Amino acid sequence: MRIAKAIALGAALLLSGTACHDFLTGPSLGINDPNGHASLKDPGPLYVGLEAGQAENNTAQLARFVAEYMQQISGVARQQQGFDQYIVGPGDDDGSFASVWAALPPAGGGGAADARKIQAIALAQSDSIYVGIAKVWEAMIIGDAASIWGAVPYSQAFDINKYPQPKYDDQMSVLNAVETTLDQAIAFLNCNPAGKTNLGPTGVLPGKVPRTNEVIYAGRSSAALVAVYKAVAHTLKARYYMHMAEVDPSNYAKALAEAQLGIATSDDDWTWFADVATGANQWVSFQGARGGDISGGAALVNLMRARVNAGLDIDNGRFGFYYVEPNSGLPCTLGAGNDNGCTGARPGGNSVLPGGGDDIDFNIFNNGSNFRQPQVTFTETKLIIAEAALQTGNVTLADSALNAVRNNETYGADPINEASDSIYASTCSPTCKFAAQPHVAPTLQNIIEEKYIDLFATPEVWNDYKRTCLPYLAAAPSTPTSSATRANVPGRLPYGLTAANADPNTPNVGATSQNANDPHACPTLTYTSTPAAW
Repeated sequence: MRIAKAIALGAALLLSGTACHDFLTGPSLGINDPNGHASLKDPGPLYVGLEAGQAENNTAQLARFVAEYMQQISGVARQQQGFDQYIVGPGDDDGSFASVWAALPPAGGGGAADARKIQAIALAQSDSIYVGIAKVWEAMIIGDAASIWGAVPYSQAFDINKYPQPKYDDQMSVLNAVETTLDQAIAFLNCNPAGKTNLGPTGVLPGKVPRTNEVIYAGRSSAALVAVYKAVAHTLKARYYMHMAEVDPSNYAKALAEAQLGIATSDDDWTWFADVATGANQWVSFQGARGGDISGGAALVNLMRARVNAGLDIDNGRFGFYYVEPNSGLPCTLGAGNDNGCTGARPGGNSVLPGGGDDIDFNIFNNGSNFRQPQVTFTETKLIIAEAALQTGNVTLADSALNAVRNNETYGADPINEASDSIYASTCSPTCKFAAQPHVAPTLQNIIEEKYIDLFATPEVWNDYKRTCLPYLAAAPSTPTSSATRANVPGRLPYGLTAANADPNTPNVGATSQNANDPHACPTLTYTSTPAAW
């Protein structure tokens, strides 16, 4: 726990009697970072690059790995077919690991390392807003990486000259340290040093030079950015407490407290997107180049159909937002007398497992070149509240939170461009809103299935599954023609090849290993032993 204690000490100094302006004028962690920021006088260029790089990484192969493991999509050809059957090696996710984690040798820089450099430059300017926002980014990148890979470098991560081969801190220490980093972020966002440049990535600098560095929440004032990033920080704190709850259930209460301070409206959703003027979303780019490699996953398709058939959900348009018929291009529909038979594919495009068919095509990945993939949202926040409240005995609050989401069914959209797109015009102006779902009881299954459907193509569905073993999933078979499934869905991805070759501290863990926050694999299921959703 050395790393957590060290960062906690810094937070204690900040939050004790030391005044905000005193802390901002003194030396701080990262201020002497040697990795190339010294010539920059403004954090803007690094921040814009950070936003663009993380948007690309989080909508590219990393997202496909997660969606394939969770059977929301199916890899049916070439490399994706192998990935869908868990044939993922260190070279396959090398770019994902390097970009998400950051600053590993031999390259250095990028990702969380750039977030740390932004803090150093902003500290030199006494800009506490920029420092706080950059700490939110650092915590999110590292927290998500630790949740996927387990142990990762953090305490020695940002000084590649001093630590050319950084140690890997154990996963639980990193997640606890990330909680402290988020506490620091909130403290900096609460600062308002008099007479300082304290504008963050937006506003007008002395000399009437505008800063327009904010992409995620573009157009908001400095004060509005402070408010939204504080809410994001609280939601992220709740997220990582949930990631530790399987090992220590007391984290449910902590998550509940933080989530109630988190994102309170879908207008404040953090979503990844791209503008077609500069390049399409990476999902859409992949479909344009390799559109036959992935298909809709039967698990998600069948679950959405089963919930409608059981009267738990209605076909509110989201199914057709995700998928279209492959021949007509018309939106897929659900329900008795209103079901045009769209069927998803089993892992690897398996031809013998029941409940498949692969008679479906994507809508948002093919037609929504600007579509926004969720990252930190109202939906996640409320469903954390629902699960944490249920686990701590507050069924009334769990009911309220779950059904607040079902009354506000949204998905990311580009409010500028997509409102004029005929595919989205009826539901996506300014965000994609669908008809309310009927009230359902706040069972753990209902909560996690709601999240599985709503957070399509995001890593949180994998983290939820590892914690709750819901939704019910049978692991992929070893070949596209086998009916014998593997024992379990993998609990992690392998470390990237570049890092493993360059750093002897990289742990040697097997492909079937469980991370420390998920010591127990989910029960082995088959495609005939699982519930009716199959």
